[in-house]
Amino acid sequence: MAINHRLKLKVINPKPSKFKGSFLQFPRFPPEVRLNIWRQSLYYERLLRVDLQPGATAEDLAHEDEPLETKRAARKYLEAHSEGFIIVLRTRDHMSKLFRVCCESRQFAMSFYRVKVPCYFKEVGIPAQQVTLYLHPELDILRLSGLKYFARFAQMIWNLDHHHIGLVNIALPSDAIYEARTHYDELFQEVDDQDILRQALARLRSVIFGFDGTLGRAMPYTAEYIWGGRTELSRARPLLASVSRFERLPQDPRPIEEELKRVYLPLGDPREQIYRWFRLLDKWEISNDNHPVEYRFMITCGDTRVETREEARMSLKEEIWVWKKKKNFPTRTAREGPLQDDYRALPSAYGFWLFPIDAFGIIPEAHPDIRHEGALKKKDLRKPANQAASNLFGGGFKAAVMAFWSLEDR
Repeated sequence: MAINHRLKLKVINPKPSKFKGSFLQFPRFPPEVRLNIWRQSLYYERLLRVDLQPGATAEDLAHEDEPLETKRAARKYLEAHSEGFIIVLRTRDHMSKLFRVCCESRQFAMSFYRVKVPCYFKEVGIPAQQVTLYLHPELDILRLSGLKYFARFAQMIWNLDHHHIGLVNIALPSDAIYEARTHYDELFQEVDDQDILRQALARLRSVIFGFDGTLGRAMPYTAEYIWGGRTELSRARPLLASVSRFERLPQDPRPIEEELKRVYLPLGDPREQIYRWFRLLDKWEISNDNHPVEYRFMITCGDTRVETREEARMSLKEEIWVWKKKKNFPTRTAREGPLQDDYRALPSAYGFWLFPIDAFGIIPEAHPDIRHEGALKKKDLRKPANQAASNLFGGGFKAAVMAFWSLEDR
């Protein structure tokens, strides 16, 4: 079957709606109508990457542009000598464009994003900039690292929120599932602010686990005898993007049933990450009986973070080039013949899958003697693992909720 090379570079992500031109009658709308339009323009979910790091000023981030060994030494020094922490934002589009449209839209955006957090924005090779992170706690999900400072950060959000909702939605995916045995170590430590930590954990309404490392889209030669798979490039796997706004769909709209038969999660059992979280709640006696908590498992991959559709296409071109040149993984098939490519050339998606945590098997009650170690061999995620998962999946093979990031044309 001939491969459609255009489809290889196609990005299925929906384009943000744009209105070209001007609408001169807008100011004549009643104020309540205009405010409702502003509200609808802002009412969407965001996944914001936030790093909590030791330090006090922007100078404490200068080491990030140094060589790896220098960077590690500087970070170790700051951890030993700094009592405070700084908030570092990694997502460029952290501020809505409505802050710059007009005075009225800015005023509404300021009230909508009612929690205003002082922080720094840092990109590689560029000095850190002092910015403000505007949050809507009910909608925004924070992808956190630096959990040593989680309790104090959550308390800060709580104090800044006059509605007293605070930090309720977090994402804690790992880029290395084989480190599951050390997940959340900082939160297990005995600390002076234990009550603050307990309160922060008890307020959570949504927790996302998962894997967002660089592996998983290209199946290496080791898959043949470790995972029972084949050496291949799977375009079904969603990719990371460096944007925050996303849209959820009930399922992935692409024909991915075959790919869901063999989802590749490198080097570990995802249940250990999930199970360790419930051990953490057990340690601090958090029951969450007063409100439900939604748990999901995120799957995405990639280390090239794109912001626009053009950057996405360039990244896919590079992926094809690397795959054809066989620089990604040494493979047996590289010597024996051409590597397997998706013969249907599925369009790529920048986003992430969200599975119910039951998809990987039953999670037992918290107990310190139970562990899930080793590799979870090729996992068939077309069907739920048990009846509880069946209710969440809705019984269909396209079990994952699909979240698309909004990629603009610019």
